[in-house]
Amino acid sequence: MNGYYTEKTNGTNTLTEQRIVKAARDKSPAGRRRPQTIRQQRILDREVSLHHAGIRHEPEDSILCNLEREYFEIFTNTYIACSPTKKKEVAAVISSIVTLIDEREALAKDVDGTGRTLKEMDAQITEVTKKVNDLKRKVPSDLQYMNRCLQGQKAVEVLESRLDTTNKQCCMVITENRALREEIDHILIERINFNKLYYGYIQNLNHGKKLMMDIIEQATIAYDRRDEWITRLNALRNRASGDLKMHVTEMGALQKKLDNEQALEEFMAIKGQFRNMANLEENTRKQREKQREQMEICLSNYIAIMDEIKGFTQVNPQTDTEKIVQLYVDSEERNMSDFNFINELRFDMEILTDQVIAKQDQIQQQMVISEGYVNRQKQSVKEIKDYLTRTKKQAEEAKKNLSLTNSTLANIYNGIGKLFQICKCSKAPFLQLLRKTITLQSYLKITYLPDQQVINNKMIVLPTSTIEKIVPSNPCPLCVDLELVSDVIDSLQFVLTREEVIDKLSLRLELPDGLERLHNVSACHLPKSRQIIQKRYQ
Repeated sequence: MNGYYTEKTNGTNTLTEQRIVKAARDKSPAGRRRPQTIRQQRILDREVSLHHAGIRHEPEDSILCNLEREYFEIFTNTYIACSPTKKKEVAAVISSIVTLIDEREALAKDVDGTGRTLKEMDAQITEVTKKVNDLKRKVPSDLQYMNRCLQGQKAVEVLESRLDTTNKQCCMVITENRALREEIDHILIERINFNKLYYGYIQNLNHGKKLMMDIIEQATIAYDRRDEWITRLNALRNRASGDLKMHVTEMGALQKKLDNEQALEEFMAIKGQFRNMANLEENTRKQREKQREQMEICLSNYIAIMDEIKGFTQVNPQTDTEKIVQLYVDSEERNMSDFNFINELRFDMEILTDQVIAKQDQIQQQMVISEGYVNRQKQSVKEIKDYLTRTKKQAEEAKKNLSLTNSTLANIYNGIGKLFQICKCSKAPFLQLLRKTITLQSYLKITYLPDQQVINNKMIVLPTSTIEKIVPSNPCPLCVDLELVSDVIDSLQFVLTREEVIDKLSLRLELPDGLERLHNVSACHLPKSRQIIQKRYQ
C-alpha cells in the first residue's frame, strides 16, 4: 500500500513539475499565476496521499482550515458585492454626491453674490470717506477764520495796551512788586512742600533700606537652611538607596529559596503519582477517532464547497482550476476598484464639506466685519455731524465776538482819531498814503500808528533851534590856510573835488578841535600878517 501511494505521489509530482515548466514558459498573466495554482494542487495531492496513508500533519491542517475560512469569507464578500442591495446603496451614494455637487455650485453662486455686494459696499464706503475728507478739508477754513478773529483780538489788545500805557506807568511798579511778592510766596510754599516731600522720601528710603536689610538677612538664613536640608536630603537619599539594595538582595534570595522549595514539592508530587497506561491508550484511540471524524467532516465540507463553486461559476474546479482562480482574481480586482472609487468619493465629499464649512465661516466672519465697519462708519459720521454742529455753534459765537470786537475797535479807532485831533497832529503823511480817506481803519492800523509814532518821535527828539545856533559860521579860511601851509608834503598836490572836500571836512569835524575853525575872519585869533598874506593870494 505504501509503495502504491509513493508511486502515485511520484506520478503527481512529475505532472506538477511538467505544469510548472509550461507555466514558466508562458509569460501571460494567467501563465504567471499558474505556478501558484499548480503548487497549491501539488500540496493538496500530497495531503490526500498522506491522508490515505494515515499520516497527519497538524500545521497543514491549520493552514487548510485558514484557507477554507478565507475562501468562505471571500465567497461571501463577492456575493455581497454583487448583490442588488449593494448596487442600490452605491446608486444612493452617487445620487447623494450629485446633490452635494449641486448644493456646492449653489453655495459658490451665493458666495460670488455676497462678494459683489461686499465690493459695492466697499465702493460706497470709499465714497463716504471721500465726503468725510472733503468736510475735513473745509473745516480748516473755519479755523483760519477763528485765527483771524484771534489776531484781531490780539491787535485790539495791543492797541488797548498802547492806549493805556500812560495810565499804567504809575501802576507798573506796584503790579510788579505784587507779582514778585506773590511769586516769592509761591516759591516759599513750593520750597516748604519740597522740603516736606524731600524729608518724607528720605524717611521712606531709610525705611526701605531697613526692609532690604531684613529681607537680605532672611534670604541668607533661608539659603543656609536650604543648604542644610539639601545635605540632609542627600544623606537620606543615599541611606534609602542602600536600604533598597539590601531589600532587593534579600527578596532575591528569598525568591530563589521559594522557587527551589516549589520545584522540590512538584518533583515529589510527580514521583508519588501512579501511571495507568491502559487509560492513556484509550485516550489516544479516542483522539484518533475524533481526528478521523473531523477529517471526514472537512472532506465533506470541501466537496460541498467545490460543488457550490461549480454551481456558482458553471466551471468544474477540479479540472479548470486556473479559470476559477482567474474569475476570483477578476472579481476581486473589480471589488477593489469599486472600493477604492467609493473611498475616493468619500474623501472628496469630506473635503467638499470641509471647504463648504470653511467658506460659511469666512462668510460669517466677513459679514461680522462688514457690520462692524458699517457701525464704525455710522459712528464716525455721527461724530463728524456732532463736530460740525459744535463748529457751527463756535462759528456763530465767533461771529458774535467778531461783531463785538468790531464795534469795540470802531470805538477805539474813533477815540484814537479824537486823540490825534486833540493833539493837533499833522495829516499830511497819511494823505500821501491813504489818498482819499484819513480816518483810521482796521486795514490801516499797521501803517497808521507806526507813522504817527515816528512823527511824534521826530517832534519830540529833533531840536527846534536854527542852523545859525547849531553851526556858528563857515570855516575860517585863515585857519584852513595855516593848516595847509604847515602840512608839508613832498609829493605833487592837486585840486580836490567837491565830494573829496565834503569827506575831508566831515573827517576833520569829527576831531576834538574841529569846531574851533567854525568862525568868521574877524573873530580869528591869528595875527594880522596871515590876513594880509591871504589878501595877496586872492
